[in-house]
Amino acid sequence: MPTLPSIMADLKKKRTAQTRKTYSRHGMDPDRVLGVSIADLKVIAKSIKGQQALAQELYATGTMEAMYLACLVADGAKLSRKELKAWADAAAGLQTISEYSIPWVTASGKEKIPKRRSFDCAGRKRPHPASLSDTLLKNFELSG
Repeated sequence: MPTLPSIMADLKKKRTAQTRKTYSRHGMDPDRVLGVSIADLKVIAKSIKGQQALAQELYATGTMEAMYLACLVADGAKLSRKELKAWADAAAGLQTISEYSIPWVTASGKEKIPKRRSFDCAGRKRPHPASLSDTLLKNFELSG
């Protein structure tokens, strides 16, 4: 069974300077990025799926790739509002985590986010929601 040290060692083996440079160019805090590709992270996530305690440990490292893995593995329904808020706060400076992964975890196990549609049933154009984050904030209050 994979452990935090074994996963972190695997991440360090898979990192590349080019991926790290790409993440930094996209605004991620370079001190919190190893440089592991998302494709490699998804392969690792399959091997640890359903391990909630490990997801919590991974997220606590503060490393973007470990946090991303945690978000892929974690069941948002098993996280309290306080934990979700802490995860959201810890994601500052890591756009991939704060803008995509945290909303995904928040929505998992909860009501589904409506799909964006361009037209209603009568063929009239419908406005798109401003963003996924706005939709989530309306449905899930993370404060308190």
